[in-house]
Amino acid sequence: MINKRIITLSIVVLAAVYAASCGYLYFFQRSILYLPDTHLELPEKYNLPEAKAIKIKTIDNVELTGWYIEPKQNKPILVYFHGNRLNLAKRANKFKDFANAGFGLLAISYRGFGDSGGSPSEDGLYKDARAAINYLESKGIKAKGLVLYGESLGSGVAVQMALENDFRAIILEAPYDSIGARAAELYPIFPVQAILKDKFNSIEKIGKIHTPLLVFHSKDDDVMPINHAIKLFEAGAEPKKLVIFEHAGHGGFDYQELSKLMINFINN
Repeated sequence: MINKRIITLSIVVLAAVYAASCGYLYFFQRSILYLPDTHLELPEKYNLPEAKAIKIKTIDNVELTGWYIEPKQNKPILVYFHGNRLNLAKRANKFKDFANAGFGLLAISYRGFGDSGGSPSEDGLYKDARAAINYLESKGIKAKGLVLYGESLGSGVAVQMALENDFRAIILEAPYDSIGARAAELYPIFPVQAILKDKFNSIEKIGKIHTPLLVFHSKDDDVMPINHAIKLFEAGAEPKKLVIFEHAGHGGFDYQELSKLMINFINN
């Protein structure tokens, strides 16, 4: 009898702990998913005098910071959507390499990241991206001439934008197939697919996009496993190209080399 009571009590306690854990994941999931770096100064501080800091208002009146670099030699403008755990400052060297290759650039700091206002969410990041594209269109730069560039978290933002309009190309660095799939890998005992608010379900969208697609990933990426990029690429429509690196980790690519790959892909 005592053993049965102990077993029953243990089951009740475990069930309560499990339910509490599910509740925590549900109510605090955005603080787990989004890890913004909120320190951002002017681009000159990061050895990027080519860039001009601008302010962009979203449709829901959130003020974003963006960095803008004029294109050279008739090169296209990259609309850059950054990854998690960082802000624009941590990609200044990358932007420098793109600028040296002649690319124009509009990189936005999502809501809640850098010194942008608001708090991040999937819908909010989409609003931020649309505001960046609308900013360029207000300058007479049509979407058809823009190249979307999404890094990691930003890959889902780029895919959604490409679903909504036609662009010159879409480039995805270390992408996921969906946030739900990655969350299920990280939290296998919890029903994350059911409780997830921000799904970024790129795998369901990518086949409907006919913008030329370039995907690159590294085999040793321990943040976003390479199988995500492969699945996403296989689901994508032609024209498309996948480039796999050996030892770049998550975000450790040679961006001078990538600039050459991008130029060849965009021009062919």
